[in-house]
Amino acid sequence: MSIELTGIKKSYGKKEVLHGVDLSFGQGVFGLLGPNGAGKTTLMSIMTGLLEASAGDVKYGGVSVTDKKSEYLKKLGFLPQYPGYYKNYTAWEFLEYMSVLKGIKGNNRKQIDSLLEFVNLTDAAWQKLGAFSGGMLRRVGLAQTLLGEPEVIILDEPTAGLDPIERIRLRNLLSEIAVKRTVIIATHIVSDIEYIANEVILLFGGKVKAQGAPETLIAEAANKVWLVHALPEEVDEYVKKYKISNILSEENSFALRLVSEEKPCEAAVGVLPNLEDVFLWYSLRR
Repeated sequence: MSIELTGIKKSYGKKEVLHGVDLSFGQGVFGLLGPNGAGKTTLMSIMTGLLEASAGDVKYGGVSVTDKKSEYLKKLGFLPQYPGYYKNYTAWEFLEYMSVLKGIKGNNRKQIDSLLEFVNLTDAAWQKLGAFSGGMLRRVGLAQTLLGEPEVIILDEPTAGLDPIERIRLRNLLSEIAVKRTVIIATHIVSDIEYIANEVILLFGGKVKAQGAPETLIAEAANKVWLVHALPEEVDEYVKKYKISNILSEENSFALRLVSEEKPCEAAVGVLPNLEDVFLWYSLRR
């Protein structure tokens, strides 16, 4: 079943954070990509029932979640950006405790063992969470999110603070759990979703600026990305004038990868865009 957001607005006093967001999520991985302050966490909080929208509606399977909130929440798994953990609990004890809070009935031993194996923490099942690394805690958080076999998984900045190896490991796990599920990942890190998202939503200033498959969005940025070789004294001028995605120091100059609607200089060479370039390009069109 799909999740549909219609006209979602959120204001704090006179400040409007979300400006009439319309979105639809089906099966697969959806990447909600935006800079810090774009409204991603606010939108996730509304979708999970932690916040009430100032206007608009969230529907699941065509039914407003406000009408059947308890049924909806049973089908939902959520990993917030800053989850809380009980450091004196072992991983197994923590998952057992969370299963009780989620109202999961019956003997949960098999499910907990299975989830710990899935996130590669079987050997650490009886270690205290206080001794876990950031990556291990994130994997415990993912296991907690999957308790009860939810149909919808919502993750807010799931790789924040992780090293490259843990980030890759977590991305691979997310791809696996997306089979027959809806997985929504809110992030400002392009690499988190570039290769696993079926669809990407670009959110700037509380508004959806673009939505589509990564390859479709990348195609739209064709002829907008350039490689320029600049002398050291020219670099500052380019930085002031253009969105620069990369600066590479060479022997006597710098290679600048930049985003521009027009060719920045006669010597500029067009290059194939990637999702990070798309993100920068849309940031120019805010």
